[in-house]
Amino acid sequence: MKAKANGIEIEYESYGDEAAPAVLLIMGLGAQLTRWPMPFVEALVARGYRVIRYDNRDIGLSTKLDDAPVPGIAGLLVARFFRYTPKVPYLIEDMAADAAGLLDALGIERAHIMGASMGGMIAQMFAAAYPERTLSLMSIMSSTGNPALPNFLAEAIQIGWP
Repeated sequence: MKAKANGIEIEYESYGDEAAPAVLLIMGLGAQLTRWPMPFVEALVARGYRVIRYDNRDIGLSTKLDDAPVPGIAGLLVARFFRYTPKVPYLIEDMAADAAGLLDALGIERAHIMGASMGGMIAQMFAAAYPERTLSLMSIMSSTGNPALPNFLAEAIQIGWP
């Protein structure tokens, strides 16, 4: 199914009772909604949730911004090093607004927000920008992107992994 949200069309799938508490699943970079496994979706539905999974912009069956320039990796690295926002067609904030727009289109006021990888970053931004709409936040295999944070691998090695 498609919904108009935040000026684009978003491909989504919805499972479970529409009156049940919603869980919005946000997948990561380059991954379609189908990367959320159906047994996982079905388990959430069996526990009484309405589950919505969707394709981010520029992914799968959602709107493609074909006319937007693809940022070069060198420019992005320079921007990160000097801590300024690079000139890109859209930001994580825009993708969080896409999620909010999808919830609006579906008539959902509040939801549990779950994201994997870059989807976790989008989920974190959603929770920061729309706290009144966030029942809970689950950020999987993700980061805030803050370079001042400690390296997770060093901490994992200290506790005996791998």
